[in-house]
Amino acid sequence: DGFTDEVSKYLKENVWCSLTAKKKVHDVDIAKLKEELRSASIEFRGRLESRGTRKGGTKLCWRSRHDEGFARKWYYPFSMGKTPSHRSPGVAYSLLDSIFKKIKLPF
Repeated sequence: DGFTDEVSKYLKENVWCSLTAKKKVHDVDIAKLKEELRSASIEFRGRLESRGTRKGGTKLCWRSRHDEGFARKWYYPFSMGKTPSHRSPGVAYSLLDSIFKKIKLPF
């Protein structure tokens, strides 16, 4: 039920079904097929761009992923699918700071 399934379903309904209905290979209109695939690319590029702005967008959500108010929404703009799956924000930098100092990494 993720992005790949959305694309597969769209292509099946909007491109492949018209191809499999053809009786002969020579019945395929290559220009029409090319346009259908181009339209699919435009459609899904738009969906991804829109999804990348959810909950304030990737930049805000990434910076705020450890904030209490973002715990259940920070991952929305990073999900390509219509319905995002919950993800862990990982370890906060503040917890790693002392480790980085001990191994003398410049941060």
